[in-house]
Order: sequence, then structure tokens, then C-alpha cells
Amino acid sequence: MRDYQVFDTSSSRDLNPVFDVKQVREELTKQDTGTTFLLTERGLYLIRRPDAESEKRRREQEWRWQHIGG
Repeated sequence: MRDYQVFDTSSSRDLNPVFDVKQVREELTKQDTGTTFLLTERGLYLIRRPDAESEKRRREQEWRWQHIGG
């Protein structure tokens, strides 16, 4: 089991610690959005990357415009 420290990097270049996730049993990251799931004895933690999610939506919209016209 591993411990993780989660940081907020949205507002500046500095790393701002938000919280710790202790005793992670499983970790899974979605390649398309960067969303990370951490499973612990106390529950499931979901760590999102809004910039990556926005970029995925932009790519999907662009693909739709190119292939089906919107």
C-alpha cells in the first residue's frame, strides 16, 4: 500500500497541497482525461484534471465537425 499527496496546481505555478490519501490499495488513471481513481480502505478518491477533460471535449468536438459536420 502507498500514500499519496494531492496538489492543486490550477491557480499558480506553485504546488499547493490539498490533502493526503493514505494506504492506497489500487490506482487507475484514465488515459484520455487523466482522471485518477484511488481505492483505499476508507473509500474511493477521484482526482480530476479539468484542463485534460476540456482538451478531450475539444478534440471530440473537432472530430465531429470534421467527420459528421457538427
